[in-house]
Amino acid sequence: MINPELVHYRSETGDLIPVRVYERLLSPYTENVVFFGYGEDGEHLAIKFSPKADREWEALQKTTQYGIDSPRPYAIINNNGCSLCRSLYGDKGIIMKKVEGINLYQAEDNSYKMLLGKIIRSMHERIPVIGEEWGEQGYDISYYISLLDKLEIPVKETEVARLLLKGFIDTVEGRNKQINPRFVHHDLHDDQVRLTPSKRLAIIDFEDWIEGNPLDDIAIYLFHNLRTKQPEANFVDFVKGYTGGHRFADDDNSVIGFYLLLTGLQMVDHFSRFTPQDLHYSLRYLDRCTNFIREERLWKIN
Repeated sequence: MINPELVHYRSETGDLIPVRVYERLLSPYTENVVFFGYGEDGEHLAIKFSPKADREWEALQKTTQYGIDSPRPYAIINNNGCSLCRSLYGDKGIIMKKVEGINLYQAEDNSYKMLLGKIIRSMHERIPVIGEEWGEQGYDISYYISLLDKLEIPVKETEVARLLLKGFIDTVEGRNKQINPRFVHHDLHDDQVRLTPSKRLAIIDFEDWIEGNPLDDIAIYLFHNLRTKQPEANFVDFVKGYTGGHRFADDDNSVIGFYLLLTGLQMVDHFSRFTPQDLHYSLRYLDRCTNFIREERLWKIN
């Protein structure tokens, strides 16, 4: 908590928006700073400064328009120099409605995992994307092949994961040539989901969204289930909700396996670059992913 301060934010349209700010939250492992406050009408607001503010603003416009429960965006703003709210990483932010509730890790009722799967499937099907990024930035297989060559990762400790991943490349390339890209959250885990007091699920933190293969979201959700050592049943229920109780095809599981291992390798790369003292944690998470694939558990559970 901080001493409350009345701040007038200036929107990009020139309007001054008064917010009584009472709390600051520094987001670990990101460059974001979030403030909480109240608007003139008493509405609970979040003010998020981020280098990716424009990106998230675009996403929240889409999720709001197409009925996906998420923070309602009110204004994209420029920091006006307030000492309380100055961000070290960027002067652009979003004023949005604060989503009340607990994160999904804290929810005891496992049926919410199935509900989340249904919501993510709905998001993938309902929100249209143009597809320019999918082609121009290579979110088909070419992007990922070049990305692998740029990762700063220990060679020996990641050898098995890299070999397994490369074994999936042909399948992923073939599948990605056949599909239309979807709106993908690209950082999906239970801390990005809020169970509201009205028992609805809201998705937050869309700053990393991409035009991509929707199975990328399934893989990243699986990665974080393995990372946090959640019961396997949690992922099974999520998949049941997503598929309507059907099984993924074998090729789908290969695509999920590819994105799962890629996510693990990217986390190793991040730790290697920015927090090398904690590199062993990311290698441990990658090992869980590698074992999950080697034991063919993905193919056995769905």
